Order: sequence, then C-alpha cells, then structure tokens
Amino acid sequence: MKRIFIITTMLIMMFSVGTAHAELYFDYEAINIYSEYPLIYIDNPNYQKNYDKKIPPASYEVNGKTYIWSDKQTNTHALLYSDTAYNTLSRENYQGYREYDCDVIWTGEYYMVRNARYDKESSGYWQYIKSPIQFYDSEFNLVREQTFDGFPYKIEFYNNTYYCKYYGSGTQKSDAVAHIMASTDTVNWVDITDEEELMAEKVGNVLRKAGNYTRKASIDGDNFYDLSYEDGMGYVSASRFGEWICYMDFDNQQILFSKDGIYTVPVKSAKDLNLRNGESFSIEYIYEYGDELIVDTTKYRITIEKESLYTELEELNSPYLVYNGSILAFETPPVIENGTTLIPIRFLFGQMGAEVDWEQDTRTATISKDGTVITFTIDNTTAMVNGEPAEMTLPAQLINDKTMVPVRFLSEELGYTVDWDGDNRIITIE
Repeated sequence: MKRIFIITTMLIMMFSVGTAHAELYFDYEAINIYSEYPLIYIDNPNYQKNYDKKIPPASYEVNGKTYIWSDKQTNTHALLYSDTAYNTLSRENYQGYREYDCDVIWTGEYYMVRNARYDKESSGYWQYIKSPIQFYDSEFNLVREQTFDGFPYKIEFYNNTYYCKYYGSGTQKSDAVAHIMASTDTVNWVDITDEEELMAEKVGNVLRKAGNYTRKASIDGDNFYDLSYEDGMGYVSASRFGEWICYMDFDNQQILFSKDGIYTVPVKSAKDLNLRNGESFSIEYIYEYGDELIVDTTKYRITIEKESLYTELEELNSPYLVYNGSILAFETPPVIENGTTLIPIRFLFGQMGAEVDWEQDTRTATISKDGTVITFTIDNTTAMVNGEPAEMTLPAQLINDKTMVPVRFLSEELGYTVDWDGDNRIITIE
C-alpha cells in the first residue's frame, strides 16, 4: 500500500492547538458487498445449505476500544462491549446465532435504546412499525418503554433532554411523516416538530443539524450557528465508527474523517477510483483488521493504515471561528502557537469581502479592504499596513499549502473586534 506520512508538529498552548495534516492515503480492491463477508466475520459452526457460511462477531475494535458489532453500525451510535449489554440487547435469529441491531446512547442515567433492525426498509413501510424506545439502567435492567405512532428512526440526548425522531402515518398509504419528540424525564413527551426543523446529532462535543438546505452546529450546546464549509461540501449524512464519523468526498476521491463534524482529516485514494460521471457508493462497515482500518463499501474494500489516521484525529483539537453568524469549517483547521491563532487567509477574508493576492516568487500576500492594504511575507513578523511597518506576534506560515496568518492582528487592522471564549474554544469576529 502506498503511504506518505509527513507530520508538522506545532507547540501546544492555551486550551487547544491545531496541527498540519499528514498526507494519508488509502488503497482499495473491488468487492461485491452482497456476497463477500467483512474480514472479521467468523466461521458459522452451524453452517449448512441456505445458511450463512460466516456470521458476525460479537465485537470489533476502534482505537483501543471494543464495541458491539452491528450490521447497522454506520447509522447507529456505538456501544462499548460488555457481556451484559450484548446478551441483553442482542437476539437469536433463525440460524441460531445472536445478532445485535440496536442504536444505543448512554445518557448518564439510562441507556436509551432504539431498534435499528428496519433502518434500511423503505420509509413508506416505517409507519407500520411501532417498535418502542427502551430505557435501561446502568446494569441493563429494563426501566420503561415508550412507543410512538410509527417507527423511531433516530435518537439523541443533549441538554438533559431525550429526543426521538419517528416516522408515522401520512396522507397517502406510501407516505411516512417525520415527527420529533422531546422529554426531560422519559415519561412525558412533547411534539416539537414545528419548533425544530431538524433534530441535532451529537458528534464528539458538537451538536450538528444537517438537511438538504441546512447546515448548523452548536459548540456550547445552546447557540446554533450556520456552518460554512471551505470545500463547499457540508455533508448531510455520515457513517459512524466508534466515537468518530466519516463521509465520502467523491469529487476529490477521498474519505473525510472527523471527530466533531466540522474539521476533518482527509485520506486520499492512492490510485484513481475509476468512477463514471456522477457515480458514487455508500459505506457499509468500518472496522479494524490487523494494522489496517477497513472501510467496506458497496463497490470497494478500502484499507487505511490505522495508527497514522488515529494520531491525526486525536491531535485535531483546533479552535472554532465564528464570523457573521457562521462557523467557518476550514479545510486546514486553525493552529494555536505561543498563544496566537493562525488561520487560512483566503476563506475568512474572502467572507469579509477583502481581496487577497499572492505573489509566489516572494511568498508575499496582500489583503485589501475598504482602503486598508496589508502586506506580509511568509516567515516574517513585520507586516506593512498602508505602507507602514507593523509587528505581528507570529509570522505567516505555509501549512498544507495554505497561507496561515495571525487572525487577531489582521482582523483588528481591518476594523473588526476579536473575542476569545476559552471555555468553548470559540473565536468570534465582529
């Protein structure tokens, strides 16, 4: 497998730090996901004609943690493995082996459990499936159940509130209408469909809402901001593995991995994916196998050197930047060095309406806005503001081919105010 691993290490200061991405690559081979088993499947001791030759394992590994294996893994929350959890929540199927197909969230008081067995059925069928949401205590004793008038498709817990999105009856037989329910005690539920356009999902410490025309995120759990992605993508859905997520970027032939749904670690294809115009494929399973992370899709089996990827994800701890009511999701996340935050120049200042010019021979950038002209050179702390020298706390740097500049210095020179919320690691520019 082709691997290129280049790490630029930055000094860790204050509450957070960003680092330059290593260049990571994946290899792949064509598979038929409908006839080939995931590599970690085991031999079926009861194999006979018309029965599966291999069966799913009870667990799988991601980054040193063991989770219960689920065929619905990429659409559900991961649950840490224990014999009690597995034996309580799995079921014996017609072939005599146990299957786990639940979506489970630990809320600090209860395990909130959803039956995910029918997730891949058509939405028109969902209105006829009224499986309950179950609540178990820490020892997996069933405390209570809550049944809605339809199929529970998504669950979440945040701000001390339980949420469930279910699909109920529509005006036509084939319709299934989404409803969002909320409760603070698991007993009394309120329909908040009209109040909430989309139900948030929790990715790491970030709450994220995504729909066909909506991208919002909350860092502090209360205030939602629009999400503006530098790459223009802004994924709607993602595949979960362990506590992280990933999604395909077909235009650039890469997989983007994230632990917060905002900043990503790109893993590029080492060779052309040979996709026809507009062709795509979906992720089915993600798991470790030896030294590799395996991503089984409906077209390819993708392999990634796992430790390099895990290192990049764990070190991805950049601050968030809010400008004009939006969180800016930079392709190369901000970096904090010696207490100064460096951000990619074009995305932010383009949002401000400034002109950004780059002179390659001298490695000099010029920002112009409303009569203010700022010029600076890579690795030089002296900038020129309207022809007068001004000292920056750090020089501009090139990281991942992006020009990174001190955000406070340039923003304030252009007339903006910059605030730092250390608790939530948020930079706000107004």
